[in-house]
Amino acid sequence: MSWPLTAIYCPLVGEPRVFTARAQSADPLGVFDHEAYTWIDLPKKNVLYHFQLTDFDLTPGESDAALRERLLNALQNQVGKQLPASWSLDKIWPNGLARDRVHLALVESDVFKRISSIGALSVELQPRIPAMHERNRNLMNIHQLSAPSECGNNPIALYTHSGTLGGRPQGRFGLPTSLYSPQLAALSDILSKRSTGTTPTAWILRQAQELITLSLAFYNSEEERENAIRPVIDRVFPGAKWHHKLPNGTATPAAVWEGQIFELKNERGSSGDPTAQTIADYEKIVDDVEGVESLGRLRSHSIMPMILLSLASTQFEICGAIYTDMAQVDHLFSMNFYDSIYLEDQVLALGGALMALQATLSELKLYYAALQTDEGSRPKDSSAIHLPFPVSAEQPYTPVTALLDLQFLYKLSRLTGLAIDPLLNGDWEANTRHAVFVALGSDGVQVVVKFARRYNVEAHQLLANLSLAPKLHHHCLVRGGLTMVVMEKITGQMASHLTMPLASSVLRDIRQAVEVLHGRGIVFGDLRLPNIMVYHRHGEERAVLIDFDWAANAGEGRYPATISDLSIWAPTVAPYAIMQKAHDLHLLDAIEREGRKGTSDGGDGYPDNSSAGTSLNQGK
Repeated sequence: MSWPLTAIYCPLVGEPRVFTARAQSADPLGVFDHEAYTWIDLPKKNVLYHFQLTDFDLTPGESDAALRERLLNALQNQVGKQLPASWSLDKIWPNGLARDRVHLALVESDVFKRISSIGALSVELQPRIPAMHERNRNLMNIHQLSAPSECGNNPIALYTHSGTLGGRPQGRFGLPTSLYSPQLAALSDILSKRSTGTTPTAWILRQAQELITLSLAFYNSEEERENAIRPVIDRVFPGAKWHHKLPNGTATPAAVWEGQIFELKNERGSSGDPTAQTIADYEKIVDDVEGVESLGRLRSHSIMPMILLSLASTQFEICGAIYTDMAQVDHLFSMNFYDSIYLEDQVLALGGALMALQATLSELKLYYAALQTDEGSRPKDSSAIHLPFPVSAEQPYTPVTALLDLQFLYKLSRLTGLAIDPLLNGDWEANTRHAVFVALGSDGVQVVVKFARRYNVEAHQLLANLSLAPKLHHHCLVRGGLTMVVMEKITGQMASHLTMPLASSVLRDIRQAVEVLHGRGIVFGDLRLPNIMVYHRHGEERAVLIDFDWAANAGEGRYPATISDLSIWAPTVAPYAIMQKAHDLHLLDAIEREGRKGTSDGGDGYPDNSSAGTSLNQGK
């Protein structure tokens, strides 16, 4: 008996393809592979996985992206149920095929790995799924980004792309790449002088001086400048592929290595911004899954760490790039070459940077080689690759998650105090720079993990001992210059989200916390409702303070230079002003007097974009 079977081929990127073929009921499922290879024009070496679909139909007018996402969601429920190619049609569908339905899904290995990693998650790790979906959505949309040369000429096309966090405009940046990539963390520490690099050798100093000398010269064209400096680049970073077009044809960087990209312009302001162009190159490399050796094929197992180098006449810049839930770029080092009596200082600085780059590029080459050739080096759990992987700032630079047996789950929203919801308008965009996560401890209990540039551990521990702050489980410096704080996860609400007046027991706790800190000579600094958590204990509403980023010694500590201009502050609070106890008392009086609640900015320590405000709920 001849059966008409409708199948759908689902790529990770691109248009799903639907086709119908006829076969005998006793034929093995594998006979459709030949039809698929022909219909979809796939190389026959590509392995196809088969999944039975139930009640899956096509919706008129549905976009390719929506169809692909709906299909991938359906396939997640089929993990472990892929059909053997040897099974006959009548074994799979003993009652025959339903009409007007799609019966079979065909996927390649990259899609199979994605749905397997999501569908196989244990219940306690399933909070990772929304961010995994967001990562995959952004990966699928990279093709919408303009060509790298166009991004160089028109950087707004790059920096406002929904999947790019490059530090422009204000507020549009992600967390440091050092929290995710040990290789880029080491580079960041050396370039920022948080750790000591190797003393530059005489050879590297000669290369540095030659690069400066050649960059100071004038050239008639970009090609002429490239020809002049190319020998130096090749000596310092052997193995470059110059003007190598990606297999998918979307980018042709000036030079590319496995782990590094280089672009240059003849003069600053001519023919565009080379830094923007390297960022676009990077995203196109992540998007390229067509070539057998394309690094983009590794994106299911990696955040794709890379170094971005750019040179515009005399302006040299180093960036680090990773792909978490979207592309994130750190600007690590910038230097303008010029001839002067201080040329030696420039040569030493550039020589040190070049040596750090050489070491990092070597590490990245080894990293990518292992991912490509040794499946054992790939993460056993790819559901966590978009989450932090902090490394201790102390040698031997051990991953802190291994030391503490932590499993990161999700990022907390500064708007809601809950897991970020990609479907909630503005929630994802508002939290790209937020550095507070929820993780699973070795005992199966969830904890809160925060990363901060400055953090007063003494103040936190002082209040935690009195149940006026979450219990402090651990704190340490991590590579990249941040403090990692692991604390108790309290079930409650930020005071700014309450709609009823603050209970007297809550106000009592807040006042006690301030008095305890002041008794030790510490100013809390940011006593606003978003930094107060209200919860129930023994049938009574209680309060804890939850943000110790600003806390400092009275008369010594200073407010951030980026503090927002809010009318709630005491009159003498200003950018980089000395912190005084009276400033806390001013805010405490306002809380006790008004007790107003409202929408919170989350109080994450970064400035909002407003220049003035009146509410205790407003940003710093």
